[in-house]
Amino acid sequence: MCRRHSRHPDPTSVLLILYGATASVSVVQLYAGAFLPGFMLSSLYIGYIIVSAKIKPSLAPPLSEEDQHVDLPKSMEIISKTRSNKALMGLIGEIKGKRNPNIPRRTVINNLIIVLLPLLAAALLVGLIYFPATAPEEAKVEGVQEMGFAGQTQTEETNPILEVCRNRKKPVA
Repeated sequence: MCRRHSRHPDPTSVLLILYGATASVSVVQLYAGAFLPGFMLSSLYIGYIIVSAKIKPSLAPPLSEEDQHVDLPKSMEIISKTRSNKALMGLIGEIKGKRNPNIPRRTVINNLIIVLLPLLAAALLVGLIYFPATAPEEAKVEGVQEMGFAGQTQTEETNPILEVCRNRKKPVA
């Protein structure tokens, strides 16, 4: 069995490194900027596979009956029969609708949190990586000289208008 060692970056990483070196741009920021489009592209690939499998089921192998069956806790079976067989919709319907006395509200809320955990984890991961890495830096103004009169502080000694007025001859009366 041959193990593939990942010592070399993939081709897209090489392009980011080359561009960063050529354009004098931070490679870390380029990676962070490429994260969200890469995530979107992988989502589109997954969506394409799902749609293709739905349209042409022969492309995806079917699961056996044993693999398709999942035993649910009693409270979740009640929700799936009375509300919806979709986890999120059934739990939200149980919270908003008429309360079932056989199912404790705490159990419903705990299961709703469990259902939402993957979404929260993905949002947290994207936020922790994307926003700090792509935040703009303040411009560095070291070594920049201001131009014109705006950059000079005018005093009576250096003001050219006052200098002209002083040097002008006073009229003789």
